[in-house]
Amino acid sequence: MLLEEYDEKAEREYLRKEAIEEGRKEGLEQGMEQGMEQGIELVIKNALTSTHSIPKTARLLMMPEEKVEKVAREHKIPAKKE
Repeated sequence: MLLEEYDEKAEREYLRKEAIEEGRKEGLEQGMEQGMEQGIELVIKNALTSTHSIPKTARLLMMPEEKVEKVAREHKIPAKKE
């Protein structure tokens, strides 16, 4: 009797919807992380353009000098290491 009540098609549809929802959540999280990282890079680039100094920019933004230096290198922004 239990086998007669099982609806394979409904189960597949339920699992498909669950997988789609999980994919959306993961995609949203990944997109938010990428957006935040791009925003941080933009702030660093703008600050470096003003200060022209990696240590000053790092202090201003309260970020590690290594991160500021990496952005400067990646975007070929001339900045002093002082």
